Amino acid sequence: MKIHIDIPLEQKNYNTKKRIFASNILEKDFADACLKEIKELDLPLMNHPNSKNPYEVVNENFAWRFHKTNQIDKYGKNLQALLDFIKIELPKYAYKITEKPVKYHGNPQVTKYNYDCFLSPHSDNVGWRSLAYYFYFNDNWRPDWGGNTMFIENDKIVDTMIPYHNCFSLFDVEVTTRHFVSPVTKWAQSDRYALGGWLSVEDPDLLD
Repeated sequence: MKIHIDIPLEQKNYNTKKRIFASNILEKDFADACLKEIKELDLPLMNHPNSKNPYEVVNENFAWRFHKTNQIDKYGKNLQALLDFIKIELPKYAYKITEKPVKYHGNPQVTKYNYDCFLSPHSDNVGWRSLAYYFYFNDNWRPDWGGNTMFIENDKIVDTMIPYHNCFSLFDVEVTTRHFVSPVTKWAQSDRYALGGWLSVEDPDLLD
C-alpha cells in the first residue's frame, strides 16, 4: 500500500494546532477496499460500562454510544495491510511531522456511528497515550449528517474535522484541547466508519 502525506505542510499544521487532518491519504482503490471490509465486520453497539443507559454521563460527564471492535483477527487482507502500516510505518511518519518519538501500542479499534451515536467531550490524555490517529472510511459524507470531531476550548468550538472518505487525522493528546464527536443525524444516508487508536512514547534512539 502507498501513503500520501505532505510532510512539510503537515509539520506546519501540527506546529500551529498540534493536530493535522489530511485528505486522500491512501490510494482510492485501497481505501474503497478497506471500507468494504469494515462493513463486513461485526461491530456491536457499546456505551460506557458504568452507565445505566447510553445517555447517562459518568466519570466527569463522559458518555458514549457507538459500535466498535478491536478484534484484528477478523480483519480482511486490506485492513491487515493497513494495520501492518500502522505498526511499522505510522510511528515514523508521526515522528517526522511532530518530532515526538512514538511507537505502536495496542490494537486500533474500528468504530461505526449511525443514528444517535455520539462521543461526549473528553481528553485522551490518559496514561501512556501520546498521539491519537484515525483513518476515516465513509461514503460521500456530508457535514450536516453529524459524526464530526469537534475540538473545544473554554466551551467554544475551535476546530472541526469532518470524516470524509479516505481522510486521516493525527493529534497530540498531551497538549491538545478537549474534543467530542457530534451525534449522527437521523437523515444521514450512510454509517460513519473509522479505524483509529493511539501511539505511545518511544525511545528516540530507535527512530533514526
